Amino acid sequence: MFIHRLLYARILGGAGFIVQTLAQARRLVIEQDTPLFYEEYAPHPFADTGLFLASTALQIAWLLPLFVRPSADQQDDDEEKTVGLMEGDEALENSLQELWELSPPIEPDPAQVAYMPTYAACSALTALWTPFFLEQNYMICEAILTLAVFIHLYALFTPQLNMPVLRSRKHILTHLVAKSSTGLAVLYMWKTWGALGGTGAPTTSTRAISAMIFLTIALATGPDPIVPFVLILDVLALAAGPGDAWRGTFQAIAVMLALVIAVEWVLIGRPGMRYLMGHGAEDSPGQARGGDEAEDFEETLFEADVDDEEMQAHKTSPRTRMSPRMGHGSPRMD
Repeated sequence: MFIHRLLYARILGGAGFIVQTLAQARRLVIEQDTPLFYEEYAPHPFADTGLFLASTALQIAWLLPLFVRPSADQQDDDEEKTVGLMEGDEALENSLQELWELSPPIEPDPAQVAYMPTYAACSALTALWTPFFLEQNYMICEAILTLAVFIHLYALFTPQLNMPVLRSRKHILTHLVAKSSTGLAVLYMWKTWGALGGTGAPTTSTRAISAMIFLTIALATGPDPIVPFVLILDVLALAAGPGDAWRGTFQAIAVMLALVIAVEWVLIGRPGMRYLMGHGAEDSPGQARGGDEAEDFEETLFEADVDDEEMQAHKTSPRTRMSPRMGHGSPRMD
């Protein structure tokens, strides 16, 4: 089952990454030689390229553990501490350690595996948007991007079976990839809207609707500073674009999004920031014991139907099998 999960994640992740990256790279190259006819409403070319490169680097770091076998130094130090060997068992420890170092397994992260269908689907939609945008079929582009943004937001903020959203620190890279991809989809949506709107000056109602959409996404996802921060990068990229008609509007939206983060820090505050670092609310003395174990067994859209496989793999690990023999009644589940 471990091999099936790994192959599944490699196929979806690798295919989604390659298709999306090649399509966006082609678009950026073509746009370098194409004059902007929607000058009043487009992200700065350098900002567009920079955000794409940053997102690509983040996705590479996220996908790399699926293809590169970890070294012994990358294994969890906590597992080392659970192996309490007696002096006479040092030879056994050395033998098992050498065997482990020869072939450490690639264990796909459960959150990464569960998010992979969303990643692959949205990558395919973003790649599909590119040729339609270059052919100036903007209505089709808007339909594609609207679906992509909806899928992103549904995957991020709709918990399955009414369970709380995943808050474990070890899954933070999956959150960063998912939310940065959402931000890019929103940026491309506004880029397409700018092409549809031409070069005319925006009306007051149009500006208000734009601000309301950004603020609604930011507030609906709180307390979480990642999404508002990504949206700030979007509007700053749009504000840096050519033309002046929308510049003030995008700058004002950036300020409002920054205020959203500040208000969450002050009023909702540190629990919201601890979410970014992978911590929940303060545990009471009676809740401190076993808090980590309870967190690991939260089942969400990112972790649905994968915890049992993760537990089984942990039980069959050579290091875990050593633990009961070395003075513990049962293997420790970190």
